[in-house]
Amino acid sequence: MNRIIKIGLTIAVTLSLLGIMVVPVLASDGSATIVNSQFSIGDGTHGKNIPIGSTVTEYSNGITEVVGPDNSVVLKAADSDSPSIQTPDGPAQADRVFEVPAGTYLVTNGDVVTAYQNNVAILTIINQHDVSSANNQSSSSATPPQIFRNPGWIEDAYDTGIKADYNSAYWVVPHMPVNHNTDAINFLFNSELDWTGQNIIQPVLQYNQASEHCWTIADWYGMWGTYIHTGDLVVNEGDLIQGTMTFEGNDVWDIDIKDITTGFTMPFDLRQVNFGPDNPFGQMVCWALEGYHIQNNNDVCDSELFSNITLTRNGNPVSLHLKTCVGSNFSQLTNLSVATSPTSVALYTANWY
Repeated sequence: MNRIIKIGLTIAVTLSLLGIMVVPVLASDGSATIVNSQFSIGDGTHGKNIPIGSTVTEYSNGITEVVGPDNSVVLKAADSDSPSIQTPDGPAQADRVFEVPAGTYLVTNGDVVTAYQNNVAILTIINQHDVSSANNQSSSSATPPQIFRNPGWIEDAYDTGIKADYNSAYWVVPHMPVNHNTDAINFLFNSELDWTGQNIIQPVLQYNQASEHCWTIADWYGMWGTYIHTGDLVVNEGDLIQGTMTFEGNDVWDIDIKDITTGFTMPFDLRQVNFGPDNPFGQMVCWALEGYHIQNNNDVCDSELFSNITLTRNGNPVSLHLKTCVGSNFSQLTNLSVATSPTSVALYTANWY
């Protein structure tokens, strides 16, 4: 689908692109806002709502500033005051997590990420935290890719050096954890990470991510400590889920998680994201169960099977040599194990129905 990108950057964005940084400071009168949850655009269902068309600048001095579409300051917050919340790529500060509507597409330009819906800019994020590191990453100074795994990954299967432009898997929504009132969070996903470990895309089935004791689906994109995800959609136990990641060339990724049973889908497009399968070391791909606030077996879901795993490049199959891992941080859980075949990954827990 052809989309016409309307560029309407604020003065702050223009200054950033010119390399001129105006760094705000917090007032001494205690007027700073404490951001306790993720940002949500417009009338989003979760988190702290900010106006459509806002510009959020994450300054290197630890201050986050939100400027509305009328160029008025909506809020200023100190990163140190924001609690960590759980993402499918590990904990992140609440003021660096954003919910956008399904069907949004992102365009990056250096340290600026702009979210569009219906060709209208609904959010601009300027990330000054890690720009120097990001700009210093290049294939000429690259080192061989490492295995990136955050401490919340309970068990997974993975491979590295993969140069696929299509990645798909199916799995069934499992029973929710036996302890229905748990604070535990469960994530199930297939994913792709770039060779730096700083960019990750994930179609995700998630339990209790936004303090909802139910299963939902959403697409996630993480880059340099900032995370953007679609609003979530409630799904039912037993529904068949498909997660796909398609690289269309020219730094364009399409991420889509779909409830095959109901036909509902959550599309999310990334453009000019500056990572793809053509880098010298390829991508890390994985299929994982991730969890937080896990006390015992009653806080995790059933065993899960990712099936019909398909990776292709220009329509041709890409072979996998899967390795497996059971996390070392979950001694409170029993009967964890991982089994693989050329087209499937089974993640076993103590719960099997």
